[in-house]
Amino acid sequence: MFRSTWCIALLCALACLGCPSACLEEGLTGPTGLDVVNTTPTQAIPEWSPYVGVHGFGPHLNVQQPYLEQLFRSGAVRGIRLDMDPHGGPAFAAFAAGHGVHVLGIFLNEHLLASDVYERLAAKMDASPEVRHWEIGNELDVFTDIGVHRYLPIFLELQERVRKEYPQNILIPQAPAGAADGGERVREMLDGGLLALAERGELPVLSVHYYATGSAFLYALKKQIQRLPGSTEIWVTETGINHPDRHIEHVRTEYPRIRSQLRATRIYWYVFSECTGFALVSGLPEVCRLKEPVPSPLYRALTGGVL
Repeated sequence: MFRSTWCIALLCALACLGCPSACLEEGLTGPTGLDVVNTTPTQAIPEWSPYVGVHGFGPHLNVQQPYLEQLFRSGAVRGIRLDMDPHGGPAFAAFAAGHGVHVLGIFLNEHLLASDVYERLAAKMDASPEVRHWEIGNELDVFTDIGVHRYLPIFLELQERVRKEYPQNILIPQAPAGAADGGERVREMLDGGLLALAERGELPVLSVHYYATGSAFLYALKKQIQRLPGSTEIWVTETGINHPDRHIEHVRTEYPRIRSQLRATRIYWYVFSECTGFALVSGLPEVCRLKEPVPSPLYRALTGGVL
């Protein structure tokens, strides 16, 4: 989703005016006390996939850091998907990589139509060399009027240049919204050039989103993915549900379906923290106006806390 990233970042920036530079280094205490039990995440919820989407939140890294570190230490999260905005993205990527966590960076939609789009991407890759996978855009059908016919030439040109000049990095095409018409959007992208790219062995990863539970969307998406060679991995880079009490149920019921129907090798939970019911920890940062951050039952299970 990352549906409100820019507005969240703006609100957080306004809420944090005057924050000292030391805020990234001080006050890094652990989350509110969770009773710890001798249960690993895989034992508690074996269907879980150790990946989660994270908002940079500008200078609020110190607010999120203790809660994320709990997920890193428990082994529940081995990779994050991060919007690489200039305010929080690079610092957050370095923080995660320092814990041995893989970072999938999102190259934001706002750059796609710029005349110097490649130079902007190259500058971000140079600034965050620990990020080796880059998703080019996000849900253009929701956030922009950039159609597939405009997007694909941009992506294909970027992919060709990066393949030659940054061979250690992998570009991943943006995923359409994971709603009922998402299968048709994926078909358009495959027909527009991605299938040919995959057949040449030059599309290591295809990203898709999945929110339309209980619909025929999963099977429409499966039909398109079956066209791809096995060399192209499928990463579901967003899925979740806007109700904390149903998070665990979503993982236990939908993750197995996603794996079996889409042959997904990674599934990223949306989202680690924001002001909605999707969040593993609601109320980070304080712009959400909650007195205390609220860990969801899924977060507690993944960190070994008693539900």
